[in-house]
Amino acid sequence: MRVCVHVCCLRSRLDLSNNDYSTTLPPFPLGSAPELAVLDLSSNSFRGEIPPSYGALPTLTSLNLGANLLSGDLPTFLPGSQLQFLVLNNNNLSGSLPHMDLGLLLVLDLTSNAFTGALDLARLRAPVLMDLRLGGNAFGCPIVVPPNSRVQRLSLGSNRFDSTCQGGMSFLSGMAHVQVFDGSNNAWGGELPLYLPGEMRSFHCLHCALDTPLPATWQYHPTLSLLFLSGNRVRGTMFTMPFGLTTLDLSSCNFAGDVFMSFTYMVSGQRVPFTLHYTFPLRLAWAWAWAWACVPRAFLCAR
Repeated sequence: MRVCVHVCCLRSRLDLSNNDYSTTLPPFPLGSAPELAVLDLSSNSFRGEIPPSYGALPTLTSLNLGANLLSGDLPTFLPGSQLQFLVLNNNNLSGSLPHMDLGLLLVLDLTSNAFTGALDLARLRAPVLMDLRLGGNAFGCPIVVPPNSRVQRLSLGSNRFDSTCQGGMSFLSGMAHVQVFDGSNNAWGGELPLYLPGEMRSFHCLHCALDTPLPATWQYHPTLSLLFLSGNRVRGTMFTMPFGLTTLDLSSCNFAGDVFMSFTYMVSGQRVPFTLHYTFPLRLAWAWAWAWACVPRAFLCAR
């Protein structure tokens, strides 16, 4: 099916998503579409490379080409671009993370493509970037984080990060504003970082070849609420977890060590050896501990 864009009729938004277009992307002639702000061609079967003209639309703030059959490199975006949302997930785009000069970019989604090479986030030159999704590619070490990063959500799952990354996930210490991190299905190996960013709320590192204790420093974290470490080897002593933690998943971790969490104090005040093989919602743990503490000791002795 051929797509013909009548540029004289375009206004601020063009949405052709969720159709059955199966051709190459239509180019935009130089100087055309002077008012176009939102372009959504997602969920079609567009193929081939992204025309260079897509990086030269002067008023474009949102570009969504996700879920197509696009290949090749990303286009070069002109300095001064107004782009804030760039969504290119689920295509066959390749190459290394390109140099960009997108001073207003807030969201970049390159999930499920074929990008390779080192992950040098300084190449993006996107000082206000908040949501960076790079899962499902073949990025590897080293990882370079620019100073003063403002990224709040970072998705790196299912890439090729491994133990050759110096310091493992310690790069997170240079990303003070990260609230949600997903590094699952990589071979990071080694141990968990000693400190998490102060705003971290959700940490996902499932099946990461970790052989690690839970860092005792995490018990003082002010905002951590979701912690998923399934499919690793977690060992040592489980200290009191952060006060706001609502879900702790250590399923399939072969946990070896002692549980010394707040609810154990309420039961006996002593360390209790415990093997954890399942998702453990802490709210249920508190309820269990309260019920146990209320059982009359005479009944327990009779039993």
